[in-house]
Amino acid sequence: MLRWFVTLLLVAQCNPLFAQVYRWEAPDGSIIFSDEPPEKGATPMELEPLQTYTAPTKPSATQPTPSASTPANTPQAAFKYTAFSITQPSNDEGLRSNNGQVSVQIKVLPGLNSEEGHQLVILLDGKQAAGPAAATAFTLENVERGSHSLVAEIRDKSGNSVKTSSPVTFHLLRTQTGGGR
Repeated sequence: MLRWFVTLLLVAQCNPLFAQVYRWEAPDGSIIFSDEPPEKGATPMELEPLQTYTAPTKPSATQPTPSASTPANTPQAAFKYTAFSITQPSNDEGLRSNNGQVSVQIKVLPGLNSEEGHQLVILLDGKQAAGPAAATAFTLENVERGSHSLVAEIRDKSGNSVKTSSPVTFHLLRTQTGGGR
């Protein structure tokens, strides 16, 4: 019997979780919300249910990963890049850089497949200008003024091209020195 009484007391302590909320106006004009009404003038509030979130379940640890289930002679068959593009500079953009530096940003989704040794290479006018590297941001140095074409390539550890981006054309504007026209 004592256990039931203790349980009933504990449940009664949880009652504030389900308490009524009251709203009233104070003499100074401010609006007050409380779970305890004043002597008079309070209006019970109807509250909407609380918003909740249920996280998705994680895949079980016993499921094989796609890379573990593919044969060793076809590593690229299981791994697909859903997005691969040059995001900076944008196509047909005019860049002013008197020192010839050009920042290049690459978007790769999902990220580079490090298990297969994938790395990025930047080609400027068809010639390798940066990489191979596992980075997605590069700075090209001493780029001559004029129009140029950029292409990014994902290469495997053997140096073979896995995927190539669409070309991006940019126009580098540099101040000419030395009195030339």
